[in-house]
Amino acid sequence: MTKGSGKAILELLVSDKILTLSGSMYYLDPVRLGKITGTTYIDCMNRNFGEGAIAFVKRIFK
Repeated sequence: MTKGSGKAILELLVSDKILTLSGSMYYLDPVRLGKITGTTYIDCMNRNFGEGAIAFVKRIFK
């Protein structure tokens, strides 16, 4: 996730406080993930991305 669009998505996740960095580990805030993207962790793992998640990622291309 540290190259190209993956890096931009990572930076957006951190800036929106969906992920936080502690040492060398990132931690997910599942409540913020749901509020901001309308997606659950399980949805992400199943690659089931709704309109909210797609709109979130599209923000990096604006």
